[in-house]
This record gives sequence, structure tokens and C-alpha cells, in this order.
Amino acid sequence: MPRPAVGILTRAPAPGRTKTRLARTIGAAAAVSLATAMLQDAVEAVRAGPWRTVVFVEPGVAVDAVRSLTGHADALPQGEGDIGARMRAAAMALFDAGRGPVVLVGTDIPSLGAAQVAAALDAVAAGSDVVFGPAADGGYYLLGLRRLRDDREGALFSPAIPWGGPGVLAQSEAAAASAGLRTARIETLRDIDTAADLAALRLRIGAAGVAGPRTTAVVRTLGRGAGC
Repeated sequence: MPRPAVGILTRAPAPGRTKTRLARTIGAAAAVSLATAMLQDAVEAVRAGPWRTVVFVEPGVAVDAVRSLTGHADALPQGEGDIGARMRAAAMALFDAGRGPVVLVGTDIPSLGAAQVAAALDAVAAGSDVVFGPAADGGYYLLGLRRLRDDREGALFSPAIPWGGPGVLAQSEAAAASAGLRTARIETLRDIDTAADLAALRLRIGAAGVAGPRTTAVVRTLGRGAGC
């Protein structure tokens, strides 16, 4: 099997466009601090595995800033379009570089690490074409692909999928089934988008595997605003 690759898709932290729902409770500066910590922890944890790790950055002009934040030089701009189009472009870039299988992840899951990537690759090795890491809100935080072909896997990135909504995982699995793809799931994790998500994280912070060191430090400093 070719050496795998992991693409980490992230939005460069910046006031006004980072964790905007959460920022309404904790403030824009705190939301940026939390997003920065989760990005740094995710890159550090994921790149520890035996695969190439590439950070795909939106907007593209922030690539150098994200390299500086993470200390990870292997970073590229994301493509254009909705999240489906940008995930497809990232996956294609990794497959075109001769890598495979490919795993794509985000950076707003504090518990994400090399273990989840390894579990997805194990599922591919066991025969799955597509692997999902379900998020508690009905989306997914991880997508693993054995290969990428327009006539099959391309359906996973369709604009008809309600990106950002609670039906993303269900519709993506349905699209995979319709294309005749074998699917698998790994563990469900919770992303951090709202005050309720932060409150749930705060209750568990400090326990093993819940969050990386930077995220843990930031969560402990945040004031208990409304909903937190």
C-alpha cells in the first residue's frame, strides 16, 4: 500500500471570522485564542504518525502565518468553493503527489490525534473505501479515502450535500452507498462551535485524551460566560 497522507483543513484564526457563534459568548479575542490552540494541538498530534501531513489553509494568503503558528512548513492554500470542493481539492493534491490512502481532518475537535487517523487507515486496510469520523453535531471531523475517482468518490463532495448542517454525515453515507462504496465509521467526537460545546469540554478538560496542552490551557483561562 502506498504511504498515506493526512490533510488538515483549517481556517487561519482571525477576529471576526473565527468561531463566530462561540465568539458571541466568549468574545472574538478568546475565540481566536481557542481556535489557535486547537490548530496547534491538532497539527502537533496528527503529524506524529508515520504519514505525510499537509496543512491546507483558508484564506491562501495566510499560509505563511499558519506555518509560523504551527511550526509545520508543509502547508498549502485551500482550493476555491464550498467545503466539499475544498476537501476534494485537498484530497486530489495528496493523491496526485503519489500518496494514498488519504485522510482529511479539521481542527476544531480537541480530542483529535494520531489515534483517530490510524483507526481510519486501519479501516481502509481492512477493505473500506471510505471512512467517516462522526461529529456529535451530525457532521464529520474525518474523511478517509482509499482512492479518488470522479465516477464514485466524487459524489462525496457534491454541492447537494448540506455542508455545515446536521445532515452532512447521513447524506454523505447515503451518497457513498449509492456509489457502491464500502464505508466504515470510527469513534464519534465532539467539535467546538458553540457555548454548549465549550461547556461540555470544560467539564472534561484535564482528563487524558480530551484535549491537547494548549487547548487545555486556554479553556482553563476562559471566563464562564453565558452558556458556559
